[in-house]
Amino acid sequence: MADKRCVRLAGPEHLDAVAQLYDSLTDYLESHVNYPGWGKDIYPTRETAEEGLQSGALYVCLEEGAVAGTCILDGIQPERYADVAWQAGNRPEEILVVHTLAVHPVYFRRGISETLLQFADQYARQYGKTSIRLDVLPGNTPGVSLYQKNGYRLAGELCLQRGLWDQEPFYCFEKIIR
Repeated sequence: MADKRCVRLAGPEHLDAVAQLYDSLTDYLESHVNYPGWGKDIYPTRETAEEGLQSGALYVCLEEGAVAGTCILDGIQPERYADVAWQAGNRPEEILVVHTLAVHPVYFRRGISETLLQFADQYARQYGKTSIRLDVLPGNTPGVSLYQKNGYRLAGELCLQRGLWDQEPFYCFEKIIR
């Protein structure tokens, strides 16, 4: 199956599929445990995908040509990240941030998240990044477990308060790239 899977920079042709993935995922979360705390028409939305596409940071994981997962990879750190005890020595241009890692419910438990994180590792190495950072709600036990399993360490906890949907404290994770 892995040979039928690839991660690539999203193009305009992927926008509808990513927006549909977000809708399908938030629909699923409404009727199951909502680990990431996301909500339909709140976050993530089509606008999230459009912004990622426009900035050249939206990536898709394709499985047999279908969009199975997505994430945004860039160097944009929320302002409040400055309050976290990240490992020293990283200049802002050496940081890669993973945003909005999402998998379509049809593709749950198939390793799509791991594939996206492995791609982030390769991307970081290719572009001379020394650290990958991300944030996740502490109650998102599958996410916390995924990041720890993939070499991320807890660097701190803070309230990001980017909108009404994220008033709770977040765990901030970091992976050092050697």
